[in-house]
Amino acid sequence: PWPDSVVLASAIAQATSQLRVALAAIITPLRHPLQLAKQLGTLDLLAGGRLVVQPTVSWSRGEYDALGVPFGERGRILDEQLAAMHAAWTAPADEPSSHHGSRFSYDDVWVEPRRGEHVAMWFGGERLHEALIDRIVRYGHGFHPFGTPTADELARLATAMTAAGREIGELELV
Repeated sequence: PWPDSVVLASAIAQATSQLRVALAAIITPLRHPLQLAKQLGTLDLLAGGRLVVQPTVSWSRGEYDALGVPFGERGRILDEQLAAMHAAWTAPADEPSSHHGSRFSYDDVWVEPRRGEHVAMWFGGERLHEALIDRIVRYGHGFHPFGTPTADELARLATAMTAAGREIGELELV
C-alpha cells in the first residue's frame, strides 16, 4: 500500500523525537498550495522543525487525469505552487498572504502555523535542468539527484547559487 505521505509522516513525527521526517516525494501539483502549506506547516510544528519535503511532479499521467490536472503543465504548476506556499509561510506574523498566478490566485489569506520561513525542501531529478536549478536556488535546502550529477551540472548549480547570493555548501547533498 502507498499511504498518504502527510498522514503517515504525522504519525512518525509523533512517535519519534530525533529522527528527521522526510517526505522524499510529495506530488505537489495534485494538491492545492494553500491546503498543502497548512498541512506541511502543521506537520513541521508537530515534528519540532524536523520536517524535510521534496516537492515533485511524478510520472504517473493517470493520477493527473483522474484529478483533472494537466499533465503537460505539471512543472509550471509546481513552480507557481512553490511561490504561493513561500508567500503563505513567510508573510509577516501580523499580515495575511497574497498570491496572484495563472492557476492560483488569492488575497489576504492567513495560513497558520508559520515560522517566517518556508519548510525545508529538497529537490531532485534525473538531470539538473534549468527549472530544477531555479527551484533549488530559490527554495532548496538540499539536492537529491536520481543518480550521480556530473561535474558540469554541479558547476552550473554552484554558479547559480553564487549569483543568488547563496553558497552551494549550504545545500545538503542527499
